[in-house]
Formats: sequence, structure tokens, C-alpha cells
Amino acid sequence: MALLAVPVYLSGEPAEEAIEHLAGVSEALIEQHETWAAGALVGVEGLGVLGLIGLFLLRRNPVLPTRFLGTTAIVLIITTAVLAWTANLGGQIRHTEIRPSGSSPALAVADER
Repeated sequence: MALLAVPVYLSGEPAEEAIEHLAGVSEALIEQHETWAAGALVGVEGLGVLGLIGLFLLRRNPVLPTRFLGTTAIVLIITTAVLAWTANLGGQIRHTEIRPSGSSPALAVADER
């Protein structure tokens, strides 16, 4: 997963170039999505590192330390929340029906100017 997250993240810039000039697309939402995507990438990569550490520890002892498992679980929960929020922001870029009430594409475009 950690290895696949890198090309997914890198595909964001070409995707932005492809849709940023379409009607109803909010540059502000794109920027928010991009910011949260960077944090999500860090979290996923961190989980990948923790997974490798866990594999190394399992070679030495068949039982992982409780502290390691707790830390990994916390990072997993936080990363999952960041990924979910990032996905929601990405969806709002083109799916106006999931934007918070009171915001419209026209307002979003006007806010950018």
C-alpha cells in the first residue's frame, strides 16, 4: 500500500491541470484536497515503515510488543481519518451535491477571484 500511495499522490497534479478550468470546479477545494493528500501520504508511508519494523520484530520474537501495537493502531486510526477526509474533499471538487449546504459552484468560483 505504501508503495502504491506514491504514484496515486503524484497523479494529483496532472488531474488538477485537467479539471481546474472546468465550470463549477473550485480552486480552493483543489488546494484543500492537495494539502490533506500530502498529510495522508505521510501517514500511509509511516504505516508502511511501521509494517516493516513489525516484520523485523516478528523475526526476532513471535509476539510484538504491546507499545508497538498501540502506536501502530493510533497511527492507523489517524491515517484512516485523514484519508477519509481527503477523499471527501476530493469528491466535493466535482460533486456539488456533497458540498456543505450554502456553498455553490458560483460562490466557490467567486471566492477564488
